[in-house]
Amino acid sequence: MSVYVLPDADLAVTVTESIEDHVADLFAEFAAAREAGDGARQAELLDDAYAISPELADEFLGFDYPAAA
Repeated sequence: MSVYVLPDADLAVTVTESIEDHVADLFAEFAAAREAGDGARQAELLDDAYAISPELADEFLGFDYPAAA
């Protein structure tokens, strides 16, 4: 993931928090789509995750969903 240096430290924290919130939302949506068996939605969310970071998409695929339930 690219890191941007922002002139305002408070703004940098806000951007970081926003990205973290977005990733958390994507993960929750992916888990719900996986549980529902919605392969098309999973694929869309994996594309979104991959756009953020290929490693993030790998994490979505490698997470142990049954153990977390």
